[in-house]
Amino acid sequence: MSFSEFVFGFSDETKRKFQYLFANLDIDRHGSKRQMPMEVLSLGMSRTGTASMKAALTRLGYNTAHGFDMHANKRDCLMWDEAFAAKYHGDTSIDLNKPDFWDQLLGHVSAVTDTPHNAFGPELINAYPEAKVVLVEREIEAWYKSFERAVIRGADFPKAITLFSYLDPMGMGFFKVIQREGFMAGHFHARKGCCRMEGQCPACLPRALRRDPQSPEGSA
Repeated sequence: MSFSEFVFGFSDETKRKFQYLFANLDIDRHGSKRQMPMEVLSLGMSRTGTASMKAALTRLGYNTAHGFDMHANKRDCLMWDEAFAAKYHGDTSIDLNKPDFWDQLLGHVSAVTDTPHNAFGPELINAYPEAKVVLVEREIEAWYKSFERAVIRGADFPKAITLFSYLDPMGMGFFKVIQREGFMAGHFHARKGCCRMEGQCPACLPRALRRDPQSPEGSA
């Protein structure tokens, strides 16, 4: 019995609704080659309809990666950790602005959406200049309340994460590194002024700029 099954139950309806939680692809993508061209980069923040974007893009025929996919292939967390190390922690062994690394991690998809892809917007655009870029916007205050409740608070329990990682080392254990070193290590605590998205996160903008983007200050 996996830890996911222990938490979410065994009913067919539950497994059908949360298929990614019960999958275990166990694929190491290091050394993989691109199987299809990267065509769409949907780089909106989580809680701006990223799951709906995946559903729409999939319906249009794009094999689309979403943040939830890491639950189905937890080894991807290890490569995302390498990407965060390269962007935020001084690792120069990987050039994120070229397709070499991304072709391994994302070579099986033609579109991406949600976290952690959106934390690498500039790098993915540089790596795939021919891809279409989609940025879904949402009213800032409503978005931040939803983002804080669903994303930030969910990662603000280090003791619980440590416990779950101990109980499920091959599952939640993989996510612990990303929680600690990646996009949850204070990068999105925008209200406290420590967001590290290099000005890309709208919650980090001063309120005056957010409310009137057409003002002289807002257009700077």
